[in-house]
Amino acid sequence: MSEKKFPLYNSAQVQTWPAYDWLIPGVLPKIGTGAIFGESRIGKSFLTLDLATKLALGEPWFGYPTTQSRVVYFPAESWQGLRLRLEAIEAQIGQPLPQNLKFMRESIDFCDANHVDMLAATLKDTADVIFIDTFNAVTPNTDENSGKDMGIVLAGVRKIVDLCNCLVIFVHHSGYSVECHPELTP
Repeated sequence: MSEKKFPLYNSAQVQTWPAYDWLIPGVLPKIGTGAIFGESRIGKSFLTLDLATKLALGEPWFGYPTTQSRVVYFPAESWQGLRLRLEAIEAQIGQPLPQNLKFMRESIDFCDANHVDMLAATLKDTADVIFIDTFNAVTPNTDENSGKDMGIVLAGVRKIVDLCNCLVIFVHHSGYSVECHPELTP
């Protein structure tokens, strides 16, 4: 009986592997995963929409050059406010948003293999970057401190990255603090 084995590589072989390609040199890789992370109500969604717009336009973002990309923005937490945010972004840039910036609004659960497959089919050959706002909204009924739950989510994310050769960026809340939100003080 022959055993199947994973290949092992030496240093010289590793040196032949492809180097990173960048959407924003030194900041965002062309393929992989990332997160925009911070407290609630500090502007993560506007920052994310600004980044999505600059990538779609191929314009610099905070002084960093970008590679023009096909971008999908998914306001999973709440799509109702997206229209006003888009109007604000268009007013800021002084032009309509580019056609290579698309939006989603259907519910997705990264723990559901069918949803992951549908998302991969949607993004394949149509998106270089997908922004998912927020992580919590696409991981319902999961415990983010559970290795088992997060393992399932990360497997779904890796599947999308592998099948679509894209970058997946989640927007994620870190929670509230009294320093940033004194109105929450009892």
